[in-house]
Amino acid sequence: MAAVSLRAPLTYGDRAALTSSEMAKGYFTRAEMQKTNLIVALDVKEASSDVMTQQMWDIASKTTEHVLGFKIHMTRIPLFDLSSAERSRDNFAKHLSLMQALQRLGSDRGVRILADEKYADGGETTRVKYLGGYEFYKWADVTIQATPGADQIKGLRSVSQEHRTKQGGFLVTDMSFAGNLCSPDYRKVAFAMHKGIDTEGNAYDYSDFLGGVVTQYPIEDVHPDYPGIPNPMRFHATPGVQEKPGRDKLGQIFNTPEHVIETLLSDGMIVGRGVAFAPDPIVAAKIFQKLGMDAYNNRQECQRVAYEQAASKL
Repeated sequence: MAAVSLRAPLTYGDRAALTSSEMAKGYFTRAEMQKTNLIVALDVKEASSDVMTQQMWDIASKTTEHVLGFKIHMTRIPLFDLSSAERSRDNFAKHLSLMQALQRLGSDRGVRILADEKYADGGETTRVKYLGGYEFYKWADVTIQATPGADQIKGLRSVSQEHRTKQGGFLVTDMSFAGNLCSPDYRKVAFAMHKGIDTEGNAYDYSDFLGGVVTQYPIEDVHPDYPGIPNPMRFHATPGVQEKPGRDKLGQIFNTPEHVIETLLSDGMIVGRGVAFAPDPIVAAKIFQKLGMDAYNNRQECQRVAYEQAASKL
């Protein structure tokens, strides 16, 4: 059941106008325009570089109109072959072609690209990683672990400010795997970091860059002006979504769209195998798009009724 708010429910479009994060604004705007809260993880099966990049692009190009964005792991795709410089060059060309195609989806169609890097290092090291490698700061949002503390976020943000990009970061507050070490205390500290309080109690404001969280739990991110609901200025996403709840043999926990959007109050759901491994990814994407938006509309209606009931008693 959706939380009770003392305000009328905010739409994705309303929230796009509230946030100072270009990243969050991008997600909210596309969600409102495309009527979708689906993020597809392009985690295709292991194969050669040319096969994997082609499969990833096939899914992305065919499902674009049904999604908010695509989550990627570029390092899953074979790149270097120490026994063959020629094969390494061919693999690099495949990587570059995919990156450029995804970048065009972002610039031309407003699709968000999320590089699931889970940065977890010192501020300067992370800053250099962000600038180098795949140059994600130019074309993809990134995920960030909370363990190194706020200086890592500061390092990433400095790149964004220097280059005036519209990309941003999601703070990962927990993991969607059984046995992970993200305890309730860890999540509490991570959400505090997201709100702008470091482990020593110092306040900061990185909300222009840090525009969202990735979480599996009820969202502990609130704003004093919007009691009863998660902070409407941040975009909250949950991975590990399937049509039915469950767990795979390596500990991945799956939740349903209804649980993620209505119960956890997440704004976006990340679906991997449910689309990437489907016989027809387009059909699968349409199904998840409908399930996600049905859950969102149910949540909005519950919040609207609760608000009207509360208002009638004033």
